[in-house]
Amino acid sequence: MNCHNPLRREFWLGDFDPRPLALFRIAIGLVVLHDLVDFTRDFGAFLTDDGMLPRRVPREWFTWSVFDLAGRLPAVAAVYTCGVLAIIAFTLGLYTRLATVLSWVWLVSLHNRNSFITDGGDMLVGILFFWSIFADLGACWSLDAHRSGPRARVPAFGLRLLQAHVAILYYATARLKFAQGWLHGVAVFQVLQLEGFVRPPGAWIGTQPVLCAIGTYVILAAEAAFPICAFAPIAIRPMRAVALFLGLFIQLGIISTMRVGIFQGAMLASCALFILPEWFDRAQEWLARREMPWLQPFERSADRPPKQVPPWRLTLYGALAVQFVIAVWGFFGERRIPLPRFVRNARTLLSIEQPADLFATVHAIPHWSAPGLLTDGTPVEILSVAAPGARPLGPAIRFSRWSKFRFKDRGERPLPWPTLGPYLCKEYDRQVGPALGGPKLASFDVVNDETAPRLPDQEASAPRRRTMWHQQCE
Repeated sequence: MNCHNPLRREFWLGDFDPRPLALFRIAIGLVVLHDLVDFTRDFGAFLTDDGMLPRRVPREWFTWSVFDLAGRLPAVAAVYTCGVLAIIAFTLGLYTRLATVLSWVWLVSLHNRNSFITDGGDMLVGILFFWSIFADLGACWSLDAHRSGPRARVPAFGLRLLQAHVAILYYATARLKFAQGWLHGVAVFQVLQLEGFVRPPGAWIGTQPVLCAIGTYVILAAEAAFPICAFAPIAIRPMRAVALFLGLFIQLGIISTMRVGIFQGAMLASCALFILPEWFDRAQEWLARREMPWLQPFERSADRPPKQVPPWRLTLYGALAVQFVIAVWGFFGERRIPLPRFVRNARTLLSIEQPADLFATVHAIPHWSAPGLLTDGTPVEILSVAAPGARPLGPAIRFSRWSKFRFKDRGERPLPWPTLGPYLCKEYDRQVGPALGGPKLASFDVVNDETAPRLPDQEASAPRRRTMWHQQCE
């Protein structure tokens, strides 16, 4: 039978109903496919040798990528199409285990190819796909199950790894927010000042300091409570219902106010992992009473006595448990007890190290512009043409990965100006220059009018102008 108590051996080593995993597979697959469709808007700029980051630009040793095999647009498009087909097969549950492995390899390759446009959400998706390799996601509601018949029980350990990662991520984000001043109540007010990330409802909430303060404390409390409710050994069903509600509430709230990429979609999909099997049964009964058989793809799980776990599987579970601890060690003891270098290198190579500081603190608000001159002396603004996503003009619905790019100049790795500058020259000329009979772009500067986030009772500070790059196009 299904065991929901994390203090019992059967919770980790027993069998479980496969429907939460199946729903998670479908949800995360659709989230990734939506992101990949959105990615194609700047496909050439981000992935080809004619874009902002050609393959000749040195990258870190661990950024392996199958996209290094292709540089021209047709070849890159072929590699991209293969990955999309793998994700579709994963979502449909066709050769699910193989599709999961291929999808993980391809997604990590995509993110490694150009890390300047990625963030913690992309890392989260890669990690979820990595642990999904060791879970049976195709046992039901899949083409595999249609061909060979659904299975009522699957090993629970893979599901527990996925659940544990999500719960620990909530714990880590809550702890980081406690440490970085969210108890002052102004964090949401400052986050909603970020250009390029705010939706219209978020822009309105950002003008209401009281609502922002309430939202700050509610998010902090909800994130801290989620792991407790998700793994509570008592009052399991009501506590699990609370955890599911908190997860949906947090992510839907953020998605309605901010456009931050794939992170919120992936976290919403992960909520499926915490649905109890009996809730599926109740949904089936509800549908049956309304005579909607076409909406009843559910198979009731049949209880059976627990069976002995074979030694090879125990060995695998032990190795995965060690790997899981290594993956999340940074949330707990990395500073006091650092892991050996080769262990950290292996973790980095697998791309299973999860950052947890997504908007935990707003240090500065960048505002990019790129004033330039044409060869006839006409002044122009080139970002609006060559990379409009890097110069947001106000609250909007659509998300652009250029917004992530604007926050990448604070680390030790410099932005790729030597290749980005010439790309912007070529892209401007291609869109409105000689290609349409106009003059060529002669030069431009990329300028950041950066401002500090203000408090509710403060006036906006004067921007601090910084010229980040000067580019001669001739």
